[in-house]
Amino acid sequence: MSTTTIVTCYVRGTHEMMSACLSSIKRHTKHPANVIVAAQEGHLDQGLFEAVDCFRGSTLPIEVVEVPSRYINEGHEHGCILDRVIETEVSTPFVLTLDSDSLPMRDDWLNNLYCMIEPFDGICTVGILHPWLPPPSNMNKTLLEWRVRSQHCWETTHVACQLIRLSDVEDLRHRGIGYASGDDTGLAIVQALKDEGRRCEGWKPSRCPRPEVDFDAEFNRYSCVVYGDSVIHVGGFTRVTVDGDDAVFHKAFGWAADRILEDGGAEFLLEDMNSYLYQFDREKEVSDEKIQRLFGLEAQRMKA
Repeated sequence: MSTTTIVTCYVRGTHEMMSACLSSIKRHTKHPANVIVAAQEGHLDQGLFEAVDCFRGSTLPIEVVEVPSRYINEGHEHGCILDRVIETEVSTPFVLTLDSDSLPMRDDWLNNLYCMIEPFDGICTVGILHPWLPPPSNMNKTLLEWRVRSQHCWETTHVACQLIRLSDVEDLRHRGIGYASGDDTGLAIVQALKDEGRRCEGWKPSRCPRPEVDFDAEFNRYSCVVYGDSVIHVGGFTRVTVDGDDAVFHKAFGWAADRILEDGGAEFLLEDMNSYLYQFDREKEVSDEKIQRLFGLEAQRMKA
């Protein structure tokens, strides 16, 4: 089996989540792998080194890399860190980008991803899929809605857990395309490969925490979403700037994020008593709600 380098990025002060991420990697990774924790210059802190210390005695090699600030463009920190670290530190045939709030939940998680991408068969990336319906084929491609939905859909993998061949990353780098390109981290890389006629494979959402308040969990594709019962993306609840959105999701699902930090993992969400199983029976409504939320509109937004 080919060795994979797992690259995760750290932001100062988030050591509790990084500790949960690293302990989950250590607990569930049986496929040959190296681990790199990367941070921008000035973001290394004692909490990070305490989190990394959990790897003591592990057969998985782990390295902490600090990226000088001269390689970082404001607003594209995550992508710039990945670009620099992968260029200078990764030599394995495959690289897996993993957000520090993305946690493996099963022992076969990485092996299953590797089996998806080999044999080649036109697949460019595998991992967790953006959890929304693709736009209809007749949608006007000049609309901002089309631009958003064509990228944030389950035909595209999410950089939060994404396995790719190093040779593809290197080829795109020579063409001026990297993780810091495009509308958001990693989207330009995936789009360039899809433009070549290749495709993405991976896991759709399978479950999320049961909400603590009256909230339709079918519309939660943001907070503590489990993909393929294999990896959870805790998420920042939502990145939009509409006042109150973060509070809505935290009120409903924040209990699970708190328990993940307490347990050092998310395996408890694989128990049906703790989770909601997605039905995928209202995908147009779910996608419409995303656009309403993104554009700061009220009509279709779920509330708690």
